[in-house]
Amino acid sequence: MTWFAKAAAVFVAVLAVVGAVAWVNFVDRYVAASDARMQIPGNVGYHDVTIPAITSPDQNVTVGVLFELRNPSGIAIDIMHISYRLYMDNLTDTRPFAEKSASIFVVPGGFFPPGIGYVVGPHTTALVWGNATVFGATQPTQLERLNVTFGGHYYPIIDASLVYRVHDTSIVERVLGIEFPTPQGGIVPYGS
Repeated sequence: MTWFAKAAAVFVAVLAVVGAVAWVNFVDRYVAASDARMQIPGNVGYHDVTIPAITSPDQNVTVGVLFELRNPSGIAIDIMHISYRLYMDNLTDTRPFAEKSASIFVVPGGFFPPGIGYVVGPHTTALVWGNATVFGATQPTQLERLNVTFGGHYYPIIDASLVYRVHDTSIVERVLGIEFPTPQGGIVPYGS
């Protein structure tokens, strides 16, 4: 065997090893991404909602929703955004939500991180604030809907969606229709 044939055989062997490593890495990331896609939808919730007490008809009110995202998968994900629609339930209106939603809708809001997104590592939990602001001077109807209380408590309903990317990939997923009903007993206005 000539030196050229030996060099070619070594080159082909090295190429085969590099190709096998790349293939295993690709398959591993695909399996991990599939694992994330299956587990993330059941691991999104909210941890807290803060609504300030409304004291003026032209007050600007920022509502905060502290979202909790648990990533039980073995791969990091990037939160691209969490957007939501804030409703304030009117307990005297006994119609189903679908029928009364237009009359109790307050304002959209969300968490929109800059850049490539907010990284949530594997097997970790992230808490992020999503805000929505009602400008009392220009949105009096929305402020009036926001200020509906029963027994001094608010009863918000949050309908959210999450868009995330599997970290270091182009795989983008969306989780729609994440509903967060009001905690039993409602929410006490913040700062009151």
